[in-house]
Amino acid sequence: MSNYINLMPVILVILGAMVSIAAEPFIKDENKHKVLPWSAAFFVALAMVSCVLLSPDTLFNLFAMDPIRRLLTGAVLFCTLLGISGIQWTLGHEKHKGGEPYGLMLLATGGALLMIQAIDYLALFIAIHIGSTCGGCIGSILLGIPGTSSSLATTWDGYEFTKQGDPVRPLSAAVVCNFIGTIPSIIIAMLAAGVLARWGVKLGPWEYAAMCFCAVAMV
Repeated sequence: MSNYINLMPVILVILGAMVSIAAEPFIKDENKHKVLPWSAAFFVALAMVSCVLLSPDTLFNLFAMDPIRRLLTGAVLFCTLLGISGIQWTLGHEKHKGGEPYGLMLLATGGALLMIQAIDYLALFIAIHIGSTCGGCIGSILLGIPGTSSSLATTWDGYEFTKQGDPVRPLSAAVVCNFIGTIPSIIIAMLAAGVLARWGVKLGPWEYAAMCFCAVAMV
C-alpha cells in the first residue's frame, strides 16, 4: 500500500484542478478570484502535507520515490503556491472574469509531479510532447483554433472541410501523416542513439563552441 501513497500528491493536485474547473461556472465573477485561489491552495497544501507519508519505493516499475524526488516534489508544490498567489493578484487587479487559470495550473502541476516520479521520465516527456503536438490538429480542423503553433496551417484547409460538413477526411489525413512522420523518426533515433552517444562524448571545447555558434546563427 505504501507505494500507492507515493502518488498521493499527484492525486490531490489533480483532484483540486477538477474541483476548481467544476466550480468555476457556479461562482460569480467578482468572487472567482476570492474563492478559487484558496481552493487551489488548499489542495496544494494537502499535497505538501502528504509528502510526509512518502517513502522510498516503486510502483509497477513505472513510478518511484526517493529523497531527491521528494525534495523536487516539495519544490514544485511550493512554486505552485507562489504561482497561484501571483495569478490571483494579477487577475484580481485586472478584474478578469474567468477563473480557469487556477485549475489549469494545478493540472500542469500534476503533470510535472508525474514527470518527477516517472522512472523513464524521458520517454514519458516524449510521449506527452508527441501526443500534444499531434492532437493540436483536432482543434484546428474541428474548431478552426490551432491547438499548437505547428497546427496553424491546418486551420487554413482542414477547417474548410469541417464547414462543408466533412471533417473526417482532414482528420484522417492528419492522423495518418502524424503516424508516418512519428514512427520512422523514433525508429531512426533508436538506431542512431548509440552512434551519436559515442560521437558525443568525443566532443571538445571547439566543437561545443561551433555548435553554439550554429545555434545562434540559425535563430
